[in-house]
Amino acid sequence: FMASLLGQIGTADCSEAQLRRRMDHSLGRFVAGGVVFDRAGNCDKASPYLLVQVSFLEHKGAEALELLAEILTQTSFRRETLLAQLLHQSITALEQRILMSGNAYAAQRAAAGVSVGGRLTEAMQGIDYLRWQREMARKLAAGEHGFGDALSQIFLRVFSRSRLTVGVTGALDRSWLSQLFQVFPAGAVDARAEYQPLPRRKEGFIIPAPVGFAVKAGNLAQIGAACSGAARVAA
Repeated sequence: FMASLLGQIGTADCSEAQLRRRMDHSLGRFVAGGVVFDRAGNCDKASPYLLVQVSFLEHKGAEALELLAEILTQTSFRRETLLAQLLHQSITALEQRILMSGNAYAAQRAAAGVSVGGRLTEAMQGIDYLRWQREMARKLAAGEHGFGDALSQIFLRVFSRSRLTVGVTGALDRSWLSQLFQVFPAGAVDARAEYQPLPRRKEGFIIPAPVGFAVKAGNLAQIGAACSGAARVAA
């Protein structure tokens, strides 16, 4: 959820409207979200990342650097009324996606029981994510405070030089990259978190649709079978 706010809410020195105008002027693309990287051939290891994808014209490199530095180090999560509005919008959008693509979300839920990568993906995009958002919305509606502070703490931990990995498409400008790295605080890498797949069990979810979906999942590697494109087609 925090990633979805980047570029959508203001910074310490810039309102939402001002930020949007600057982004439209300086950037061709700005997308932020959670993504999970699995370990090839190992269902017990996976790493969640906050991925930011940006494109800009070469001659706007200085403007893009300044704007990225502001978004990725100064985004302000203080306005909890705005956060609550955006949270409700996110809940509605996810509920609609589950309604329209129940088979995909059912498969994603089932996969959470057979691999760590599946568990993390479900937690950031699926039923568990929807439940988390609803719980946060309930707390905000009840007048509880601290949601913005919690997001700020995560924000400061994630965007640091010690955690940063940068990939470049196009000409490599080492000076620009060096300046980008210096924008972020040094930070520290915490102990690696350990995750486990969801306990395997039968479960169901009611959706307001005239059709239902049933899914079973298994780990082919555990029985020595190889995965192929045909398995995805069969699924």
